[in-house]
Amino acid sequence: MYKNEGMKGLFKGNFINCVGGVPFNAFEFYFFEFFKNNLFSSSIEKEDLQFKHKFICGGMAGWGA
Repeated sequence: MYKNEGMKGLFKGNFINCVGGVPFNAFEFYFFEFFKNNLFSSSIEKEDLQFKHKFICGGMAGWGA
């Protein structure tokens, strides 16, 4: 592909991929923060969240987005 189209050919179609991926990741980040702040609000003030808390929030964010 590089021989035929050069460096530009390697990135052909990547813009459309980013257009589809960026909104999904933004929603997923929002939902992760939403669940983190609403489910474990007392844990945030005392210390960082443990892995199990992040796992739960990430799973719910993935399911919701």
